[in-house]
Amino acid sequence: MDIGFDNDLLTGHTERTDGRQTTVSDIDAKKCTPTGKYNRCYKGDITLRTSNSGVGRKGTFDVSWGRGTAKLDVRVPDQIEIKFDHIHTGHLRDEDFNSKTNIEGKLLQTGNQGSFSYSGSAEKEDGKWNNVQLKSSVTDRKTGQKSLATDIRLNQKITNKLTGQFQRKIDLNLEHKSQSIINWSSDSNSCPNNPSNVVYGICQTTTFNIKTSNQFAQRLRQRLQLPVDPKLSNPSGQVTYDGTLKLDLKSDPKTGPHTAKLDLNRLKEDAIDLDVSYQQRYDNQPMNLRLKANLPQQQPMSVKYDETLRSKTNFQGVLKYSFNSNDNSAEKTYQCDVDRPDDNDLSINCNGERTKLTIDIDRNAGKSKVYVDLNRFENERIGYEGVINPQTKELDATLYTFVTSWNIKRQPERSITVTVKQKGQEVLRIEGTKNNNREIQVKFSPANVNLK
Repeated sequence: MDIGFDNDLLTGHTERTDGRQTTVSDIDAKKCTPTGKYNRCYKGDITLRTSNSGVGRKGTFDVSWGRGTAKLDVRVPDQIEIKFDHIHTGHLRDEDFNSKTNIEGKLLQTGNQGSFSYSGSAEKEDGKWNNVQLKSSVTDRKTGQKSLATDIRLNQKITNKLTGQFQRKIDLNLEHKSQSIINWSSDSNSCPNNPSNVVYGICQTTTFNIKTSNQFAQRLRQRLQLPVDPKLSNPSGQVTYDGTLKLDLKSDPKTGPHTAKLDLNRLKEDAIDLDVSYQQRYDNQPMNLRLKANLPQQQPMSVKYDETLRSKTNFQGVLKYSFNSNDNSAEKTYQCDVDRPDDNDLSINCNGERTKLTIDIDRNAGKSKVYVDLNRFENERIGYEGVINPQTKELDATLYTFVTSWNIKRQPERSITVTVKQKGQEVLRIEGTKNNNREIQVKFSPANVNLK
């Protein structure tokens, strides 16, 4: 693409190919008298031709622009028509900003009814997006009917600037071949008299309603490997979800834990309930986490995590989880001891019923261990460990893949050894030794093969 202009003339040349033919366009426009909000204007001709036909078609080209505004109008008979109109005030990062854009494109070729349209507008005041509207559509080339359409709307207003209270409404609609795929509608209201709204936290309650096609819901269930739902058997039907989301994310951990509650219902049944509470670590106060979940056709689940601080760099964490919180005997425990003297030294040792986790990283000494041992099976581990000498660059590293381990020992400019073990028994060893600048010896065991 080449485009250039001066005070009297605007010219352009573009080439586009789809692998079968190349479409070339040439623009030749002269300066015209701008009107209204525009301070520069060019009008002239545009010629389109393809490599197959070699015959060009001439059309009109009209472009104008000014400060915060631009307009383009292109039309080539029996080929294409494009219209673009944009205006904005302020800058995107400013506290106040307004923008409006419209784009239309049509294919005018015989037997081709394809088209595209887009319209968008945005209003920003005092750093808050009050109104955002985005709408687009694409039509089928053969039928001229809409094959895809989107409509997104956001409306927000501050009800009290001193307390930061607001109301927000979001609507989203996605259609495919005139059939609604997803229709989302939500209303959010901030919590009254909550300091999180004034600083940088979030406290709000959102109620939402989702309508989606049965086909889309079934495909989503297949992707998630869920069983087929007979209630979604009608391909032209829709399913409705409604629910409530409550968020309270604190601006200061000293004011209490972050909380989130989700209540999702399908067809006023098959409810999903999630309740999360998270207190982050600060000063001498430990971290804790609580999670409760109720899913359709499953036992309730729970997760609990508590810490005991022993010092500023050492603590013990206890994780308790259950896939059936109605049965106390179903609860499992995972206990971890964590020690972090500095940013380059970390040690974590965790023990559970089925696994044991080891993490030991010392960057100053060049040591690193990260692996999981399976308690029920001897010599089964997944992960790695390695040591590299910071001065000599000697390396001793092992990769664990359950029953097999791969160890490599390297002495720079001297030797390298690879050892493979299964269930702790050596099954292969490859030793490479540099005898001098002209001779390298490689030995394979237990095959007893020696190469020079």
